[in-house]
Amino acid sequence: MLMRAMAVGLWAPGVADGRVWLTGRHSDVQGQPAAAILPPMVRRRSSFLTRMLADVFAQITTTTDRSSVASVYASAYGETGALADLLDQLAIEGELSPIRFCGSVHNAASGQISIVCENKALTTSIAAGRHTVAMALLEAQSLLADGIEQVAVVCGDVLPPPTLCDARFAPLAAGLLLRGGPPDGTELGLLRDLLADDMLTESIALNSAQWSNPCSGALVLVDTLLRTTSIRVGLSPVGQQGWGIDVVAASGLPLEVA
Repeated sequence: MLMRAMAVGLWAPGVADGRVWLTGRHSDVQGQPAAAILPPMVRRRSSFLTRMLADVFAQITTTTDRSSVASVYASAYGETGALADLLDQLAIEGELSPIRFCGSVHNAASGQISIVCENKALTTSIAAGRHTVAMALLEAQSLLADGIEQVAVVCGDVLPPPTLCDARFAPLAAGLLLRGGPPDGTELGLLRDLLADDMLTESIALNSAQWSNPCSGALVLVDTLLRTTSIRVGLSPVGQQGWGIDVVAASGLPLEVA
């Protein structure tokens, strides 16, 4: 089935949201994601990744009931940084902090956000390597086909410890609020298997550090939606074969931008 994009959001160093992204006037200040949706105490003990995902979730659900929207969180590496710290702590001290352990699991962001929003709807966390963004969209498409009204999809990755990953990339997160139904807005078509040469790297001017992020495809997709462009978007990091999706820009319901 086709999906409709109702709202988009993003966060990257120096870029607080979609409006700032479109201006091209990105700040050189490397701050933390605001993540205002999280209470101060929760925010202080949350990881950088959880704060990024919470910030983008808040952007795409500004006019949506956050207590009832289904959600899909996607990250190729997840909270491996927190996990590595726990393993070091276990090796040195022989004990683990329960609070830090809660933040080391792959669904840490999903759990924290669901709790603070009192959300009892379906939520899941996806990890699929370079196919992470595509599989998050496939999960959302399946949920919509099963009758769920709307799904918030939030994708993001931060650099894991060097012992777990040789790659180097900048942190980023991007998300969409998706619905099924009549084609009265910008549509996302079926996922398509693309060759590396078809990944449309020229569709957006990401820097090399962003392109290497496993979730860079989510940022490319959000940029395409913000610019109301009809194009086939590659969802994997640059130079890697993977899945793509067709974006058909159409007149109709306006796209919400934080």
